[in-house]
Amino acid sequence: KYDHLLFWHCSFVGTNTRNKFNIGQYESTTVPTNDFLLKNISIRGCLFERFRSTVSTSDRNWIHNADVDIRDNHYITLSDPGDFNMLFPDSAGGTKTTGDPQMVGDVADPYFAAPAGPNSPLVGRISPPIIPADVYGEAHGSSADVGAISGGY
Repeated sequence: KYDHLLFWHCSFVGTNTRNKFNIGQYESTTVPTNDFLLKNISIRGCLFERFRSTVSTSDRNWIHNADVDIRDNHYITLSDPGDFNMLFPDSAGGTKTTGDPQMVGDVADPYFAAPAGPNSPLVGRISPPIIPADVYGEAHGSSADVGAISGGY
């Protein structure tokens, strides 16, 4: 079970195409059965290469549970073909984006996974910011970019 789990301004990307973020589990496998697993969870302003939830397809409403706050994230691709629960979660009122993040792609660059330019869909999306600075301590100002690192351009 997850209770009070926060992922704010994280970047889950890599060079391996199977790199993915997986959260949840079949509710039929819980004890007691169908005991909701995600409580007080917040995933905001994150960059995901791939996202997968193994909460059953019939239980997709978990995204809209009052204890679940998933919003303002960017998803590059769906999970591997054949994954049963292919979704880009977004709580009501969220502003998810998908596709090419236009990010710095060189893993040797200290700004790897940061927005590569001002037209990146990652730029300035979180307003007001939920944390004051990026991973390098650069202040966000009135808005923040999606992911752990701000403006690599």
